[in-house]
Amino acid sequence: MQLASDKLLWRYWRKSARRLRISMQIHFKNHDLVAAEELRSKNLLKNRALAQSIQDVGWRSFFSKLEYKVKLYGKIYTKAIQLNSNEPVYYNDRGVLYDKYLHDSNAAINDLNKAIQLNPNYFQAYSNRGNVYMNLQNYTQAMANFDKAIELNPNDANAHCNRGSVLYMMKDYTHAIEEYTKAIKLNPDEALIYYNRGLVYKEVDESDKAIADFSKTIELDPNSALAYCERGIVYLLNFKDGSKAIIDINKSIALDPRYGKAYLARALYYYELGDMENSNADFTKAKMLGY
Repeated sequence: MQLASDKLLWRYWRKSARRLRISMQIHFKNHDLVAAEELRSKNLLKNRALAQSIQDVGWRSFFSKLEYKVKLYGKIYTKAIQLNSNEPVYYNDRGVLYDKYLHDSNAAINDLNKAIQLNPNYFQAYSNRGNVYMNLQNYTQAMANFDKAIELNPNDANAHCNRGSVLYMMKDYTHAIEEYTKAIKLNPDEALIYYNRGLVYKEVDESDKAIADFSKTIELDPNSALAYCERGIVYLLNFKDGSKAIIDINKSIALDPRYGKAYLARALYYYELGDMENSNADFTKAKMLGY
């Protein structure tokens, strides 16, 4: 394969370095499907056909993202609603399915609206509805829902985390960090919150704090390819510590061989070493993976 010229690769390197500095992978927390075990155990399942269908699919695999299974679970919730149309939990859970797995925002909002109509104090439903609006980039509605969830339950770590994510997207980094810090105090064992806060610290060039948060993420979730990649990027671009960077970046690729950003980071590492062949190969791989 013919290698890119030094001039073209330098331009791409500069552009890619800027992309690696920009952290656009903030994640949101759902109040996931809290009725799953209840549906299995409640007398609601006196309906034999419904009970058998739930037993057949197996609740331990409930969170599988395979579309055909998700659609099946949606049908089960729909049947549950037919049997008891006044249970807000079923509407909430089906709304999460529509949003998180089937990407049907309208259906999700309709179900979450119904859950809130049946129980105006259902803080989880407000938080989940905020996630839907966040995915639609309607930050005003997202914030209003997270605010309501926190008003109803000030100890809702998910809502504080998600409010921090809205603030991040609105580039209000100071208040985003404050919200993530509140969420961590409420739920200090949730890896995702440390990861999100680390991205904000990375954004504002507080590199030591970013490293600390990504390290905590890895401590709580040793299989987080994202956290290894981000920590490696901070080592590479902020501390110019290639030896630590390449260990983390290689670990990220080992955990998720289809994570394009990690290949882009490694391409920059090789470029700085003057290894143009490997740098070009990783740039190509990153582009092939859509990064």
